[in-house]
Amino acid sequence: MTLPIEISPNPLIRSTVEIRFSAKIERTKLFSAVYPSFASTFPIFEENKIPKEIRNLRSELKFSPDYILKNDDFTLSFGANSISFENASEYKFWRVYFPFIKHQLEIFFSLNIIDRINRIGVRYASIFGDGKKIDDILQLSTALNIDGYNQTFVSMNNIYKKGNYNFRVQLADNAQLIKNNKPLSGAYIDIDGSYKGELQPDTNIFNLIDEIHTEGKNLFFLKLLKPSFLATLNPKYS
Repeated sequence: MTLPIEISPNPLIRSTVEIRFSAKIERTKLFSAVYPSFASTFPIFEENKIPKEIRNLRSELKFSPDYILKNDDFTLSFGANSISFENASEYKFWRVYFPFIKHQLEIFFSLNIIDRINRIGVRYASIFGDGKKIDDILQLSTALNIDGYNQTFVSMNNIYKKGNYNFRVQLADNAQLIKNNKPLSGAYIDIDGSYKGELQPDTNIFNLIDEIHTEGKNLFFLKLLKPSFLATLNPKYS
């Protein structure tokens, strides 16, 4: 079945592609080795203000970047064990986003910083507002029926495996966050697809990124969303 290339209004709040690796160089030499190759493309520079000691103690922060580079369209973040990409403003769609990622990774790989790649991740998260609930959106039931009790769905966090890829699916009702200084709330769907294994930094990485993206998109549009709900999102097909 054909997958949409665009839905409207776009519910995306996160569109991250990340590579985790072991480096050949020391952290103290990382910035001077990387920044000159990207400075002209990404004129905005930020540094992660969370101390590395704290990040090492918290698993969810362990791979957060040391440095963040931005332009009007995209963000490139890197540290001693990861490099990641994000849309800086409105989502530019995979037909634009993926070539951008490939080009930046080609530059990064050429710097001979990576010893081994350990994980490739493609994560997309969306919020559907207007009072939507997860059960309004999903074609799967979230109910765990217990006799004599009424259930109120709050959240779910499961891992699904397909072939060599794992997909962590997080669902929540009444999720609240702020994106681009705008408060958002509603039904939350977060799909974090990944491949784990030792890899060389070469062009095979691009195929894996694209495959994880396609499988995650298939999971989102064909396995999770109700067809009747998808129809309300004005899907466009190539």
